[in-house]
Amino acid sequence: MAPGVLRGAPAGRAADVYGWAVVMLYAASGRPPCQRRAHTVQLPEPLHALVNAGLAERPEERPTARDLQLGLLEHRADHVSLMEAGSRTRAPSPP
Repeated sequence: MAPGVLRGAPAGRAADVYGWAVVMLYAASGRPPCQRRAHTVQLPEPLHALVNAGLAERPEERPTARDLQLGLLEHRADHVSLMEAGSRTRAPSPP
């Protein structure tokens, strides 16, 4: 649960982003996340930066869901481009 919600603030989109970041840390580490340990979990970029931004203490400092989506899609597009470039430079597989 987002820190602000624990203090009685209404849940909103920023709390959802915080929840997403917590789930990503748990999926990556297999351990319940802790704010102070977040930077020690090894995640590939841009996931590392997006998750850490999603864990910001203040809701207004967290990215929006759209920001997360664009960051992930941008990374995917870069990754696919690199994979396609690599496949063009590899020798064909033997029959």
